[in-house]
Amino acid sequence: MRYCCRVEDVNAWFRDVFAPIYPQEFDTVTTHDPKELEDDPFEIDYYLSECSPKMSAFLRDHGLALGRPWNGDLLIYFNPEWFEAIDRETTAVQLDYDSCGGELEKLGYSLGEVWKKYELHGDDDVDYNGGYLQIVIDSLRALIKHGPIPQIDTYLR
Repeated sequence: MRYCCRVEDVNAWFRDVFAPIYPQEFDTVTTHDPKELEDDPFEIDYYLSECSPKMSAFLRDHGLALGRPWNGDLLIYFNPEWFEAIDRETTAVQLDYDSCGGELEKLGYSLGEVWKKYELHGDDDVDYNGGYLQIVIDSLRALIKHGPIPQIDTYLR
C-alpha cells in the first residue's frame, strides 16, 4: 500500500502531536541562542533532503521520496512495505560509523562497506543518512497508525 501526503500537512500533524512533549523551544534551551537554530525537529522534508545522493536513490527505489506535482505542493510518497529495508540500511550506516563489525556482519556488511556504498565521508553523514532517516521512518509509522492520511494508489515516476 502506497501513501502520498502534503509535507506541510505531515509537519503540522507532528507539531500538534509532539509539541506538548517536545516543545519547539527545546533547542533554544540547549543552545541558549535562538539564532543558532538551524532546523525544526518537525520538518520531515529537512531530514530527507540532507542525505547523500546515493542514499536518496536508495530511498526512491524503496518507495520513499519527495516530489512536487503541477500544483507546486511538496509531497512525500512512501510505501511502508519497504520500511524494514530502509531501517536495515540506516542502522548499517550507524553501525559502520561506530565500527561495530560483529553487528554489521549480521546485516550482511563488512566494516567500511556501507560508507563506500553511499559515498559517506564525515561525522554529519551518520546523522543525515542514519539517525535522521530513522526518525522519518518512525514518524511515518506513527502517522499511519494514528494520523489522518489519505491512501493512494499511484506510482512514483
